[in-house]
Amino acid sequence: MEGLSRTNIVVVGSNFPVQTVALEDFTGVLGEMSEVVRLPVLVQGAAGSYRIAFTEERFSVEVVPPFPADDVSRLVEATRMFLMEYVGRRAASGVGHNFSGVLGTGEVAGRDVLPKLLNTVLLQEVLQSTEPLAPSLSVNFRRGQESRAKLSLGAPLEEEARHIAYDFNFHFDLKGSDKVDVMEAVDQLPDSVVYAEGIVETLSSRVTRVGEEDG
Repeated sequence: MEGLSRTNIVVVGSNFPVQTVALEDFTGVLGEMSEVVRLPVLVQGAAGSYRIAFTEERFSVEVVPPFPADDVSRLVEATRMFLMEYVGRRAASGVGHNFSGVLGTGEVAGRDVLPKLLNTVLLQEVLQSTEPLAPSLSVNFRRGQESRAKLSLGAPLEEEARHIAYDFNFHFDLKGSDKVDVMEAVDQLPDSVVYAEGIVETLSSRVTRVGEEDG
């Protein structure tokens, strides 16, 4: 995925057994773990490009650059291990898939590209702004088995910043009327990756086109 800086999967719930977490349990999946923080309410560990964190209400595992070739499958496997070994299928109330990164805007400032990408000229007139807007956009949508999804786009105000930031969240409600099984939600991570990659690719081509028009 172009410009990707972080992929993670989150499980939320209650009464997760933080104090009994043994980071070495995850070594076979993520690599040799080093303990970063251990408190009564928080445990954090790291192994190469992987980061893992536990609280009483949240488990998260993420990968940052450089991305291993099988990073997504390892995130899924680590999350499944946490659910099976520590809390069980019923303790979780939600699962989230998250992706963050930036799209380069070439020689043009991101703050100049994003308004054209989002067509904010009319809004600028409504607000009677004397300067071009440096917009951000958050849209909620649904396209698969997730309960809701969100895409946020933003551009820094600085003229020298040549990028647009993106952030995806796919949330699976495990307790509501449209609930899905927790393992099924976890296993949907590769599908969310493919979908987000397609959106980023489309956005990238449009950003490039706008940048060339302004360059």
